[in-house]
Amino acid sequence: MKKLNVVTYNILCPKLAYKTYFTKSSDDDLDPNLRFQKIWNKLTPYIDDQAIICLQEVGQNWVGKFHDNFSSHNYHFIPSLYGNFKNDYMGIAIAYPMNKFKSINTRVETIGPHINTKPVKKTFLSKIYGFKMTFALVPFTPYGAL
Repeated sequence: MKKLNVVTYNILCPKLAYKTYFTKSSDDDLDPNLRFQKIWNKLTPYIDDQAIICLQEVGQNWVGKFHDNFSSHNYHFIPSLYGNFKNDYMGIAIAYPMNKFKSINTRVETIGPHINTKPVKKTFLSKIYGFKMTFALVPFTPYGAL
């Protein structure tokens, strides 16, 4: 049986790495260039193992760096950004080794408009704070193959 490794990592968008919020973090830990290199160093063993890598909070400013680094390791990198100016249009990305997988029908879509939501009964917290809670029923529908 062949092994398939999938790694997921929330990298914290650099634009959201505020010193005022991450008060116990050193300046080096919040510096975007140093953080990128540290993150890349953490990913390298998984790349060496030919894992599929899923990233969250990928900011627009790092998309090119990730693309170039993954490309130099024969990986295909597919980002999908959905944020706004305040969070550097952050989004998600997937990277996979091109010698193991082939893109056949790649589509990048926003699934929000396709999700059916139903109101949930008011809870104690929603009565106090006045927010409406909903939940989503999301059917698993693959949008193509790697």
